[in-house]
Amino acid sequence: MDRKSLNRVFEYMLLNYPIDLDYFDKIDNMIWEYVLDRQKINVPKISEQILTLKAKFTDEIILNKSITPMAVMLQERISQLKLLLDRKQNKNDTDDLTKLCFACSFDTSWLEEETKKSQLKKEVKAFV
Repeated sequence: MDRKSLNRVFEYMLLNYPIDLDYFDKIDNMIWEYVLDRQKINVPKISEQILTLKAKFTDEIILNKSITPMAVMLQERISQLKLLLDRKQNKNDTDDLTKLCFACSFDTSWLEEETKKSQLKKEVKAFV
């Protein structure tokens, strides 16, 4: 499959499985429900959502050829769900709320750093 065909597949996926605020609300509500009551954590459901979010994240990156605000939002949810999954499986004992805040702030600072690098490269190219 060539690059053009692959892009058409990703475009089809995004058009038929759109990312909207209702989707993020659904994911956020699930995350907070699990944060507040660890007994409710549903491992298969979280694993399925992680795979779905990763697919949407990949599509977003490939189609836009860069990190977009939507990609950052998707990555934040992936990180948060992974942390909840680790917590349920007793892989880590850090407080859930602390970890969720860390995941969000980490992704945001990473994006800011990448944006600065990208802007610097553009300025250098424009200068040369």
